[in-house]
Amino acid sequence: MVVRNGITALRTESPITLTFDGTSPVAIPGYLDFKVENHVSITGLMQRIDMFDFTAGSYEQEDERAATTTDSTATAVGTNPGRFVQPGTLTLRSRMRVKPGGPVFTNTWRSYTDMVSWDVG
Repeated sequence: MVVRNGITALRTESPITLTFDGTSPVAIPGYLDFKVENHVSITGLMQRIDMFDFTAGSYEQEDERAATTTDSTATAVGTNPGRFVQPGTLTLRSRMRVKPGGPVFTNTWRSYTDMVSWDVG
C-alpha cells in the first residue's frame, strides 16, 4: 500500500495514519504481537505503532522509531494482551502513523507498507 502524506490541522498530528483490523483466534491470548513491514520515501520521518486497548477504549503506543528508506519490519508487543482483543467479536485493531521527526525539506513524501500481521496465541 502506498500512501502520500496529507494535510494536518496541528503539527502534533500524523500526516499518515493507517488503521488495521483483524480477528483473534482466541478470546484471551497469552501473547500478541503486531508486525509492520514498511519504508518511506525520505529521511527524517518517525513511525509509530499503536494497539487499541478495548478495556480502556483508547489506543496505546507500543513502538516508535525512525522510519527507514528501505524495507524494515517493526514489531509491537502488547503487554497484558487480552485487553487488545474485543470481547465477543474478537476484533484486533492496530494503527501505524508516520510523521516528521523534525524539519523535512519537501512537502510531499510517501509511506510504502508491504505487510502487516498479528501473531496471537
